[in-house]
Amino acid sequence: MKDLRVRRAVIVAAAAGCALLSLVFVLLAVDVVRYVAGRLSEPPMPAGVLPGTSAAARVAPSEETAASYVPVAYRPATAPPPLTASRPLPEPAVTP
Repeated sequence: MKDLRVRRAVIVAAAAGCALLSLVFVLLAVDVVRYVAGRLSEPPMPAGVLPGTSAAARVAPSEETAASYVPVAYRPATAPPPLTASRPLPEPAVTP
C-alpha cells in the first residue's frame, strides 16, 4: 500500500469538519421526521407547525385583512406617474 503522506493536521481538520457536518444533518433530520410525522398523523397538523408546538402560536391574518387584500396581479391597472426632468436634457454631441 502506498503512503499518501497526508499531514495529521489536515486529517484531524477534515475529521472534525465531517463530524460537525454530520451533526447538522442529524439535527435537520430530527426536525424533518417530526414535521412529517405531524403531517401524517390523524388529524394532521397544519403546515408549518411542528408537533409539540401550539397551533395558536402561528400568526394568522385576521378575517378583515384576508378579505380586503388583493394581490398585485389582480388589481386594476393604473398609469405610471409622468416622467419629470429636474434639469434639461443635454444636447446630443454633433461631430463635424
